[in-house]
Amino acid sequence: GMDYVLAQNWRLSGSVEGKDEFFFSERHDTKSEAYQLFNVELAYERDNWQVAVYGKNINNELIATRGFGSFGNDPRKFYQIEPYNQFAAPRVLGIKASMEF
Repeated sequence: GMDYVLAQNWRLSGSVEGKDEFFFSERHDTKSEAYQLFNVELAYERDNWQVAVYGKNINNELIATRGFGSFGNDPRKFYQIEPYNQFAAPRVLGIKASMEF
């Protein structure tokens, strides 16, 4: 990650989070793929308050956070046995404000 002061009261932050592929469980061979997440924030700070715009997962990477080996879960496929994954949040953009007191 990095934190860079652009000008008085302005700050730019960024980070990269990455993981190599890994097994979801020792009971089956379902794996997560390797991924990199890019996050960024531009903030204006003054006295005891801050306003920022931010982006998380700005590259909109599809990330499997959990995986289950093989069971039939989809009636559209007549409950064919296949891996099932749960996914992390897609790209998130936002504005936040905070005040310290």
